[in-house]
Amino acid sequence: MDFGIVGAIALLIGWALGTWFAEPPGWFHLLLSLGVFGLIWRIVDRGTSRRPKR
Repeated sequence: MDFGIVGAIALLIGWALGTWFAEPPGWFHLLLSLGVFGLIWRIVDRGTSRRPKR
């Protein structure tokens, strides 16, 4: 598995635990945005071909 995907999932888990067990400030929800963005980005990046087209 890609380290970017693992990092994005870790951000999402951290956000989920923080919102369920505490009342974090508003900036804390930036973890949700960054986690979803990173996860989508790494999934799309893995699907693109790195070989040059002829």
